[in-house]
This record gives sequence, structure tokens and C-alpha cells, in this order.
Amino acid sequence: MMANLPYVDVVNTFDTHEVRNVYQWTRKNGSTQFVSDANSVARYRPIASVKQTINVSDSDVLSLIDQKIAETSLPIVRIDSLKVNPRQDVNIWEKALGLEFGDRISVKIVNPDTSSYTDELWIESIQHNVNASTQTWAWNITLSPASSSGWVLGQAKLGVGTRFAYT
Repeated sequence: MMANLPYVDVVNTFDTHEVRNVYQWTRKNGSTQFVSDANSVARYRPIASVKQTINVSDSDVLSLIDQKIAETSLPIVRIDSLKVNPRQDVNIWEKALGLEFGDRISVKIVNPDTSSYTDELWIESIQHNVNASTQTWAWNITLSPASSSGWVLGQAKLGVGTRFAYT
């Protein structure tokens, strides 16, 4: 776990690729369950998820899509990468050298207006750039959300609500 490292650059994304704001799911031999988020549809256009499920009851399907629309009707801010200059502070060397791929970390981003955003993330890649002539050391990590939901067999699709990662 890491927090409050003195980063020099952070890359955030706020995209709508994973937004789903209209759900039309049907269980085999059941009625189609429909849920939409009118505010999200007005803001981002209708982006539907239409599928047949293997649930036992229509109420189970409705419960699932109620949960899904709460998670996917709005884009979320993602912290994609972080850059730190460990040479400036020997107290962070242990953290910079001790973390590995797949480690779960906590990152706190402080905005110019002093508000902050904290997220739990997985480390996907680590790059150290050391230059002896300029005496610089940059530590770059790429990240993915630790809160990503797991894949459900027969339901998840790569690139739709999921990201490929190796841990």
C-alpha cells in the first residue's frame, strides 16, 4: 500500500467507453427486464446492454441490472499512470524499489483546489529511467482499477466492462 508519494505527473482518464445506461436482459423463458438511466442517456446517448441470461427468475435479472446500471451509467475517473522522482527523497526509495507487478496500492491525487481523489489500483508495469549525467531518476508506473469486478463465466466480454491484466 502506498499513499501520498510526491508524484510529479499523473495521467487520468475520463472516457465513456464502458458506460452502459440501458439494460434489456431476458432470462430463458422469461420476460425482458428493462432499466435505463434517463440522465445518463441524455448526457451520453443510449448505450445498451442486451442479452439473455441463465438466471432463475425475472426478479433476479432485474436485481442484477439495477446493480449494473448503478455501476455503469456514468464514466469514472481512472488513474492510468503515475510518475515519481525518488532521487529527491531517500525516504521513498524503499517504496519505489519494493513494489512489483500486481501489487495493490492506494493513490491520493490532490487537485489545485485542495480537494482530493483516492483510488485503489493494481500496478501493471514499472519503468525506472536513470540518467547518471543529469543525476535524475524517474519511476513510472501504469495502473488499473483494483475495484474492477470479476468476470462472470458466459457474461463478461474483453473490452466491455473489463480490462485485460496479468497478476
